[in-house]
Formats: sequence, structure tokens, C-alpha cells
Amino acid sequence: MPPASSPENRTIQSVWTRPRGGRERPVLSREQIVAEALRLLDSEGIDALSMRKLGNRLSAGATSLYRHVANKDELIELAVDEIYGEIGLSDAPAAPNAGGRTPPTAPTACARRCCATRGSPR
Repeated sequence: MPPASSPENRTIQSVWTRPRGGRERPVLSREQIVAEALRLLDSEGIDALSMRKLGNRLSAGATSLYRHVANKDELIELAVDEIYGEIGLSDAPAAPNAGGRTPPTAPTACARRCCATRGSPR
């Protein structure tokens, strides 16, 4: 009779019933991706932003990010939207300036600067 550890006495488990090996990675979310993208943008600037670098920072492959954001442009749009959400709005209306025009609010001025740097038409 062969020993218990021999290949003849081993039972082969089904792939569906045997326990998974390795480490389970936590599920990514769009919010996690955008938050890490903002940290990367703050620390290294927009030229350093790539899906591969962002994936490395999240311990995930770049292709995993595409389940949550379509492309780098969409990621930047989400990051800009997150930044706009941090801008506080004043309850008091702005007083007209010397020329009689009401100065733009901080969000409006910020939006104009952003559009100007991205080359959007006015």
C-alpha cells in the first residue's frame, strides 16, 4: 500500500471548492481613485498623472482603474469637480465694483481659469 502522502492517495479538489490562495485585494471605488489622483496631482503635478502611476499608488493595475473611469480626461474632470466641491460659497452678495459690475464669485473665477488653461472655448 502506498504512503498517505503519495500522489496516488491525494484527492483532487474541484477548482470551485478549494480555498482561494493568495491575498484578496480590496475593491476599488471611484471615490478612492479620485482621492488618490488628487494626492498625486498635489504632490507631483498634472504632468506626472498617468493611469499606470495611479494604479501603482493604489496597488492595482492600470486596467483596473478603467472599470471606474473611462480615461484620463474623465479622471481629471472628476478631480476638478471634487476641487470645485471644496470651494465655499459666500451667503452675502458681492458689492458692485467701481465700474458698476459685480465681481465674479470665487467658483466662477476658478472655473474661468480652469477653462482657459484647458483651452475650452468661451
